[in-house]
Amino acid sequence: MLMAVVSYVALARPSTAQTSAQIDALIEALNFDEMVSIIADESRDLGDADIEGAYGVSRAAYQDMVDRLFAEAPMQVAFRAELTEALKGAEIDPMIAFYKSPLGQKVSMLELETRRAFSEQATQDAAAASWAALDPDTSRAQLIEDFVKVGDLIELNVVGSLNNDIAYYRGLSQSAGGDGQILSEDDLMASIWASEPDVRADISEWVYGYSAMAYAPLSDEELQAYIDFIETPAGQRLNLAMFTAFDGVFDAASVALGAATGQLLANAGGDEL
Repeated sequence: MLMAVVSYVALARPSTAQTSAQIDALIEALNFDEMVSIIADESRDLGDADIEGAYGVSRAAYQDMVDRLFAEAPMQVAFRAELTEALKGAEIDPMIAFYKSPLGQKVSMLELETRRAFSEQATQDAAAASWAALDPDTSRAQLIEDFVKVGDLIELNVVGSLNNDIAYYRGLSQSAGGDGQILSEDDLMASIWASEPDVRADISEWVYGYSAMAYAPLSDEELQAYIDFIETPAGQRLNLAMFTAFDGVFDAASVALGAATGQLLANAGGDEL
């Protein structure tokens, strides 16, 4: 299990395309380490709360495994390495310049504060309700729509989420303590993609609610300026690199989580998931 815990860090491949100082400056301007810390906290809270009652696995052992897999420090190392690789050959200076500007710093802090607030389901529900109640003909609603479309936020999140699920079940099926493949590859893919409409609906609600809440303090002019940056080559490259980095880390972590869960199930003599 310890090998599974550290494997996703080893999969992150550092690159020397940019200087370490440039990457450090970009990560600092983005408040990236703080965002990863919040996401690590979220990930440690997403475990199967009923795994002991349903499968006979010690809840304490399961939570210890999840805590190790999603420990903050190794996740920050892994994200940094994946982001560096994803930005290989890119022009970093325009990204740093935007996020060090007053608007960039304001955007970064608003995103950080909103992600922290979204750890509470009540906040997510309130944000979704606020977005649903917004007149779609208003300039603010149109700007949020533009923001989501320019960043391709729905599609990239849906693909990332489904890939994480596939990675988890592959790890679970192929774990050393398992009895072989739980599902065939065809059955696995059919099962995962059958969930796509529900995943898309949940992600759409989350993304629009988050965006409406996070950028509410921005004027329309400021939000438009942020959208304009995302539309630039540097903004598009950074947006895609961020998703690539998150997908790389979470795909590997999902395989490790599935494999380690399979080992715990085998050790406990539990039923298949």
